[in-house]
Amino acid sequence: MVETTRGKRGSRVSRRRLTFHGETRLLLAFLVLGSVLVIADRYADYVWEFGPAIPVVDVHAGSVVLSLVLFGLAVATLRLEGVSLARIGLEPRLLVPATVLVGGYFLALNVAGIGIAIASGAPETLGYQWTVSPVGAVFTFAFMLVVAGLVEEVVFRGYLQNRLIALCPGDPRIRAIAGIVGASVLFSAYHVPRVLTDGPPGTMSGSGYLLLLFVNGIGFGLLYEFTQNLSVPIIVHAAGNMPGTAGILFFDVAGWPRWAMALYVVSYLGLIALAVLVYRRWAFETDAMPVWTERRTDGNDDTRGVSYDSH
Repeated sequence: MVETTRGKRGSRVSRRRLTFHGETRLLLAFLVLGSVLVIADRYADYVWEFGPAIPVVDVHAGSVVLSLVLFGLAVATLRLEGVSLARIGLEPRLLVPATVLVGGYFLALNVAGIGIAIASGAPETLGYQWTVSPVGAVFTFAFMLVVAGLVEEVVFRGYLQNRLIALCPGDPRIRAIAGIVGASVLFSAYHVPRVLTDGPPGTMSGSGYLLLLFVNGIGFGLLYEFTQNLSVPIIVHAAGNMPGTAGILFFDVAGWPRWAMALYVVSYLGLIALAVLVYRRWAFETDAMPVWTERRTDGNDDTRGVSYDSH
């Protein structure tokens, strides 16, 4: 259900009511079936090596198929809940704004990073950072956009984060925090089979890797909550999975002095906040960002009728 009302400056702002009609056991069934698929996925890739390995990304075809099955399970569960992909912020009209937002952010971050590298006397840290060729990088990004970004963000932010927010009672902001944290815990747990079958990437410890994933999940959840555009965390997620550097970056912070690292962290966080604020201002004024006045369950749960107001 979408209603239209007047915003603070007279602009027309769509208000979206997101109601999950399924019972809690539907959520539990999704978690159980999803866990089975995730375990099978990891074994198909790292243990059984099921299917041919896809060039460049070195992922077995069987793993890709199981990831797409997980995506299908999430979409089917949303349908059973009475929620479409458009209602969770995944629709064609929001793709271009999301691309501009993320592209503009990485452009600004590269300008800041290159400036810091030069100012700190480390111009040697500038240059191409990915461990694959430019053509391979394009292929890898497209692959990650679907298999990592689309699949995982629909599962963890589009369904689970919204579903947990709808399920929790109490203050709207506390419910939003609980939903983001809960989905991030599940996002980290999703990668446990990978740690058990193939170990964490690089020199990271298993616990350190899972903690990093939890923090990343919080970041993706906040991006989704503040933009209500699922394409935003999808694109950021894909960029973060690029080989050689976490993002679309043309500098390496390794070896920078402490003051340069501190300035980079401030720039990194500040530019994210600025990009989101600019996006929200534009989106509200152009009615490109429907706001959730309610996210609730409407099954046989005790939380029936609990609403969430984003304002």
